Amino acid sequence: MPVIDAKLLLTFHQTGETSEWNLLLLWSMFFVAANCMYDNGGETDKVVLLQSALLMGLWHSQRHSHAQPWYWTGIAISICQILGLHRDPDSVKFNASFPAYRRHLWRRLFWSCFFRDRWLSLTLGRPLRMNLNDCDTPMPSVADVISDLDELPPSIIQGHIPDDLSQLAEYWIVLIRFSKLLGDVLTLGYQPFSPAATLQQVESLEADIQQLQVPDKCANEQNKFALFYLYHLQLHYHTLLITFYNPYMTKVPEDLPLANRQAWRASIRNKIDAVALRANAIIDNIVRDRLVGFAAPMTLNKLELCMMVMEELEETYASASIYRGVFLEVIRQLYPNYSTNTLACEPNMRDPFFSRANAADESTPMPTANDDVLDAFLDEASAMNFWGSFGDIQLGSLVPDYRD
Repeated sequence: MPVIDAKLLLTFHQTGETSEWNLLLLWSMFFVAANCMYDNGGETDKVVLLQSALLMGLWHSQRHSHAQPWYWTGIAISICQILGLHRDPDSVKFNASFPAYRRHLWRRLFWSCFFRDRWLSLTLGRPLRMNLNDCDTPMPSVADVISDLDELPPSIIQGHIPDDLSQLAEYWIVLIRFSKLLGDVLTLGYQPFSPAATLQQVESLEADIQQLQVPDKCANEQNKFALFYLYHLQLHYHTLLITFYNPYMTKVPEDLPLANRQAWRASIRNKIDAVALRANAIIDNIVRDRLVGFAAPMTLNKLELCMMVMEELEETYASASIYRGVFLEVIRQLYPNYSTNTLACEPNMRDPFFSRANAADESTPMPTANDDVLDAFLDEASAMNFWGSFGDIQLGSLVPDYRD
């Protein structure tokens, strides 16, 4: 999330005058780096409060804690709207009195709030807080992300800023586009009292998702962090697809002819098959390229989200238990101390689709995976026989090299 004024931070760092920088914002950055919690009050600068709330919203806390991501992100969104960041200062004509640096930063802050709103709503099964029909803030640009570095000496930039920051900025903008469509997906398929979707609405939204330009590879000179960010971006895209297809495993558009419904559901199952295989291949790439060290709780959330979708489909789709076993084993290999019991403790790791249908039930734990299925999958020979029917995909390579 590009929410920090890098020029201000690095200038104070270079001069050693960090005492002049805002302590709340500085400690919010430390908090993200160290995953610890603290309380700090007394700040009055609303931009600083917004920046800090966004950073603190990355914390994955205990259930019912006031400091969970939903709380902090809600604070950030409220401040964002109080400041008017949802409105374009140049909507009538270019506002020359509005500083350029503020225009860039405010766009980044608004769209960071928007990103967190969409994905937390999905993960936690809670309502969307931001309505783009009330907003006319322009989409961010690469210049919005990197402009605050223009006046810094090259030595500072080389010491603290990735060489491919402009590429990372482009990836972030793509992620914002994903987030806009995620809001459309949640509105169409998950609102409990919304009218049933029509076939034209479903096909139109699917076409919009498929038209997204998803980068498939990095340039040869990009560093490992940029490569991991690319994989992380791809995981978000596949999560978007699975979220879109999931409701239509059990329901069909209201105007779909009865004779076509069975074939339509089969098509949806095939699409989910393909997305699950591609998502698993991305995790394989992360491990193969030795990028696990970059993985953060949000990456784990995307894996668990895919696994939770497979769990919900088990009742109507037998192969879903196999896919769920794949995701569960990937998580266990990435995080050796991981246990499915953690799902019952962390509110942002519960089944988002169950949560949307039963928002009042906060006590239902997620069932554990079928150990017999996992044992069969982890047997390399049987795994290869099973996956051979889906193509020559060497998923057996997932297991041996995780802890190298």
